[in-house]
Amino acid sequence: MATYYLIATDNTIVNTVLADSAELALVNSDPGVTAVTQLLAKHKWPQTTPAVPQTVSRFKAIQALEDAGVLSQVESVINDPASPSIYRNAFNNAMEFERQSPTIAAVAQILGWTDAQLDELFIAASQIPDP
Repeated sequence: MATYYLIATDNTIVNTVLADSAELALVNSDPGVTAVTQLLAKHKWPQTTPAVPQTVSRFKAIQALEDAGVLSQVESVINDPASPSIYRNAFNNAMEFERQSPTIAAVAQILGWTDAQLDELFIAASQIPDP
């Protein structure tokens, strides 16, 4: 399965599509962009990957976890009495979450997440508007 990004002229990501076929109907979330059907391979749409942010705010991190449906899983690991107290302290008190944090890496490993999945969460978090 490949990830395709529809990029606006200002280089913002308008839509992300996961597909195992090059023929896709894209329905865009941006009201300024009309829905289109493209044969991506034929038109040679680039597959670009947004840069993985190294830091996201606490609000964005928590919202990204909620949006991905994994917040309760993370909270289970964090609140497990067998987990080191640093997990709880970091999760409950950090103002920012760092992609290369050993604590984040440890929790991700417990949950069986790959580096790519963690990168996707950080990318998703970075795209959440500030409150």
